[in-house]
Order: sequence, then structure tokens, then C-alpha cells
Amino acid sequence: RIEQTRRRLQADVVAPASAGCKQREAHAKADAAKIIEDGRANVEGLQALITSWNNAGSSARDVFLLQKLEILLDTLIDTVKEVEIDRLTVIDNADGDSSIKSAAFLEKLKQASGIDVGAAIQNLTANQRLSE
Repeated sequence: RIEQTRRRLQADVVAPASAGCKQREAHAKADAAKIIEDGRANVEGLQALITSWNNAGSSARDVFLLQKLEILLDTLIDTVKEVEIDRLTVIDNADGDSSIKSAAFLEKLKQASGIDVGAAIQNLTANQRLSE
């Protein structure tokens, strides 16, 4: 009777528990393999990026940023499809001379306050011509 009970427990409890343990272990190994392969793919991608960066020399940063800028602009455009853009002005005044800095200041003033100094000067000039 003891042997019969041992066999029944083996068949009803131990064997299913052992099979479930092996199944969970196989799932865990499969999940770990996926994580490892994703990590390897990321490493290969980063190594390729580093190689390209090094080959591009001093302009690598600019090229990289321009590539990312395109993606960023596409994303921004998708979020504001209903907005119409009349004009976009980009002025880099970090290393510019005084005329570039002046133009940048006037553009920033126009954007911040709505005052268009250039148009105001043109209107004054036109009014002076008319009065002469």
C-alpha cells in the first residue's frame, strides 16, 4: 500500500510539478536568450555608429545632429499638421559679426514682441520719399 501511495503521489504531484519547473526554466532561458541577443544587436549598432563617427572626422557631430533634426522635424510636423507656417528664420549668432548679431536681435525682437523694426524703417523711408 505504501508503494501504491508513493506511485500515485509521484504521478499526481511530483511529476506535474517537475514538468512545470522544467517548462518555466525553458521559458526563462528563452527570455534570457532574447535579452542577450538584443544586447548584442545594440552593441553592434553602437560600434557601427562609433566607426562612422570616427570616419566623419570633425564634422561628425554636425552630420549626426542634422540627421536627428530631420527625424525631430518630421515628428513635430506630424503633431501640428493644422498649423500653417508662414516663415521660419534660423540665425546662428554665436560666432557672427555685429551685423549678424544685429539681425538676430531684430528677429528675436520681432518674434517676442511683434515689433518689426525693419518694416518700420521701410515705412518711415517711404513716408519721407512721399513728403519730398
